[in-house]
Amino acid sequence: MCGVLFAPTNITRSFPGVAELGDRIFVIGGNDGVAFLNSIECYDPHTNRWTLLPPMSRPRAGIGAAALDGRIYAIGGFDGAARLDIVEDVFEPRMNAWTEAASLNSCRDGVCVMTYGCWVYAVGGIDGTIISQHCGGL
Repeated sequence: MCGVLFAPTNITRSFPGVAELGDRIFVIGGNDGVAFLNSIECYDPHTNRWTLLPPMSRPRAGIGAAALDGRIYAIGGFDGAARLDIVEDVFEPRMNAWTEAASLNSCRDGVCVMTYGCWVYAVGGIDGTIISQHCGGL
């Protein structure tokens, strides 16, 4: 879909997590310039529409996001008060619901996330004072 304009999201946001699963794009959390968001939207390229999905349990921006085995992982971030070590949110589109997962070994805002094989890796990020050199698998 190179060169094609996408419909605008329902909610304006900066610093969201973004992941692709199947033929859908998921935009998770972020900040709308006033508040931190717990919302998630799903883009369907076949209809050129965004759909709001069930929100995460905590609003946050600077999330790392990745998809693995039919699930979307929302990792770390910043909730306006603290950097987070949570991988509290795993979205299962078939169930249309979020579930909790294990925490990271350290707090990470702006963490980069990717999958390799059967693992989700969290790389870098900031804990509030120090830029992390850590890389860990979930």
